[in-house]
Amino acid sequence: MKLNIFKDSKKSMIFLVTVLSVMSSNLAWATTADVKEKINEAADALKKGVDKCGDKMEDIQQYLHNHDFKGVIKDYVSSGPATVFGVTLNGHKRAIVVKPGERIEGTLKYKLDTDRCKDIKYHRLLLGFKDVGPQTTVGVGIGFLADKENEGNFTLIAPQKPGVYQIRFRSVENYTETEAVKHWKDEHGNEPSLRKTVGIVVVKS
Repeated sequence: MKLNIFKDSKKSMIFLVTVLSVMSSNLAWATTADVKEKINEAADALKKGVDKCGDKMEDIQQYLHNHDFKGVIKDYVSSGPATVFGVTLNGHKRAIVVKPGERIEGTLKYKLDTDRCKDIKYHRLLLGFKDVGPQTTVGVGIGFLADKENEGNFTLIAPQKPGVYQIRFRSVENYTETEAVKHWKDEHGNEPSLRKTVGIVVVKS
């Protein structure tokens, strides 16, 4: 009889653990979905605000200057061992309006988690536009020799089609820029997520 009670208790415990695991998994999924929805809503609100500004470049730039970008761009954006902050585009903080194909001169600050960079691989920050692709990299250096915090410069070419574009980044471990740009998408075919957005470019013809 004692043995049967033990077995029943064990089965009950396994059932309880299974139920709690499923509940936890569903809660995590719901939380992730809620956050994603709010971020997408913030991005949509930004686009609508830009559209309401009309065609004057000055009005759009002023709108971008005053926008807080909450939910779209975090002050500090991390990917792998690298964290990017303080992005400027042609001297403007985080966001700019340009003509199709216009050259954009950017700067960014970055810091590295040295505990995650104790290797001899060369680290780069890969930058590009969502749904367009990678464009350039900022060289960080060999893992264990890389500076903990530094500043880098980069150049982007605005897309030809008018619209609102997100500049995203990914930390990669490749020595050459030619090799690094091949890693814009991860092993699942996904480009950097919305949470990896470091800047906004509005293209107006």
